[in-house]
Amino acid sequence: MPDNEKVVVQEDIRALHNEIIQTLNQRFLTTTVAITLFGAVIGITLQNSANERVSLLLSGSLTLTLLVLYVQIQFLRRAGYTLSSYLALRGWSEYARDWEAYRSTIRYGAAWLSYVHAQTCIFILLSVTSGVLPHLVAYAHGRTLESELAANVAGVAGLIAAACISGLGFGGGLGGLASILGL
Repeated sequence: MPDNEKVVVQEDIRALHNEIIQTLNQRFLTTTVAITLFGAVIGITLQNSANERVSLLLSGSLTLTLLVLYVQIQFLRRAGYTLSSYLALRGWSEYARDWEAYRSTIRYGAAWLSYVHAQTCIFILLSVTSGVLPHLVAYAHGRTLESELAANVAGVAGLIAAACISGLGFGGGLGGLASILGL
């Protein structure tokens, strides 16, 4: 291979590695946005605890937003895996080849939980908590809910969002979610 072609290949490899790093950074930033948004909604809801409608509206909006953010993380994860697999397939990156081999060996335990599934667990926790937020606020302020049915619907929505996130994260992506939903 001529020297100028080697330079072009090295630049392509560098660009692909940079793209992989960018997708990882975007995944972590998206998780940070979700946690920050969750904290802001909790603060607003506790501040407006007398208004049950605000609590219900924020609970539903947060649950939907968390689900959308997690789907974005899954698309970013897929993009990073695709680029990494391409580098490994071409034999252009020892790191990508080693990482792909490592990913294929882990199934359960701390290594399994630490990489992708930590984000999944965070989003499940946030979704369930956002769904039961009206109940938590009412309990924290020692009052009963005027609209018990609406609060229960918000709770069920949080559980459904958590089930969808679980299907996406633990069940093999969008195909795993379809199998959980029976589609």
